[in-house]
Amino acid sequence: MSQTEIEKKFIISSLQTLPFDLTKFPRETIYQGFYSGLPSPLRIRKIGEKFLLTKKIVIDEKKNHLEEVTIPIKKQEFYKLFPTAIKKIIKTRYKIKWKKYTIELDIFRGKLKGLTIAEIEFEDIKEMQNFVKPEFLGTEITCYKWATNSRLGLQTYSSLRKKIERL
Repeated sequence: MSQTEIEKKFIISSLQTLPFDLTKFPRETIYQGFYSGLPSPLRIRKIGEKFLLTKKIVIDEKKNHLEEVTIPIKKQEFYKLFPTAIKKIIKTRYKIKWKKYTIELDIFRGKLKGLTIAEIEFEDIKEMQNFVKPEFLGTEITCYKWATNSRLGLQTYSSLRKKIERL
């Protein structure tokens, strides 16, 4: 399965600033393991009982335009491969309906505990460019390379804190 991805990412400085109750939205735990870095990471994922292998291909880095090619893998394959990943991330993702969008709110665990990132995907580049960010989303971090999941897998929240405070 191939899918074009056009998105923006935002840092959430405090869950208390969100204008909604997270317990009212669906959530899932996501385990990600990365085997290569930018610009085209290869990753495996466990989302609930789905197990996936994904390759991201940059179409236009300046416009945050990626293509994702994803294939399902077996549960046993995931559990065999995950320990060998060079970078790992575990996060809880909330899917929040807001206006016509779905905000994917990721609350990171483990060495990234304290980090919360919201992501919104768009139908096309024009929709992304016309998007008016609500204040609760915080500072946009789409253009920061450190904010990609494949790079986050190499960091800790304490190592990111100064970068986030300078935003």
